[in-house]
Amino acid sequence: MQLLLTTRDPYNANYCTPEGQVIYKVVSPFQLLHRRRATIDKVVSTGSEDMQDHFERIGEVEFHTFFSSIITFNGVAEPVSKFFRKKGTMPVVHLGSHRVFTGPDGKEYRWKLANTKPVLYTNDDTNTRVAKFHQKDIISITPNAKRATLEIYPAGEHMVDLIVVTLVYIEKLRRDRERAAHSSGGGGGGDGGGGG
Repeated sequence: MQLLLTTRDPYNANYCTPEGQVIYKVVSPFQLLHRRRATIDKVVSTGSEDMQDHFERIGEVEFHTFFSSIITFNGVAEPVSKFFRKKGTMPVVHLGSHRVFTGPDGKEYRWKLANTKPVLYTNDDTNTRVAKFHQKDIISITPNAKRATLEIYPAGEHMVDLIVVTLVYIEKLRRDRERAAHSSGGGGGGDGGGGG
């Protein structure tokens, strides 16, 4: 399953089918002095024939710099320090740190924060690939330029909503930390999502 993004930013884009149907709307206006918040809405069928897209809120991410960011999913709000657990021996400021969460099936899943492409795996001995975020081509003026894409593999098709919500947080965190690392000469940076 592929969802194409209308921007390069998973935390501020529409997620569409290859045919152009918008499935998710993620809105995260830039806030200079206030906490930035991303809302995640999903298209729902109304059963009517008016052919209008109707959306309902499935999640929200409230980004904090110094305190734990908050993820709300299915009406339950949790700090990311509780929603995720870190895995690995790397320092928490390392870009490759993993974030582990429990899916609706009770199994654990692990986002690996690589330098360019977050990848979601099952957190077990199989390391089954669940989802992958593909960055948009840097030069996008060519007709065949690749759009930002969220690829969902069969192992993740039962929890697409949760994958989208967690990607919104994960990719913002990864980019903030990458920027901090570059601005400090490669020495890492804050969590960008506080405690996550």
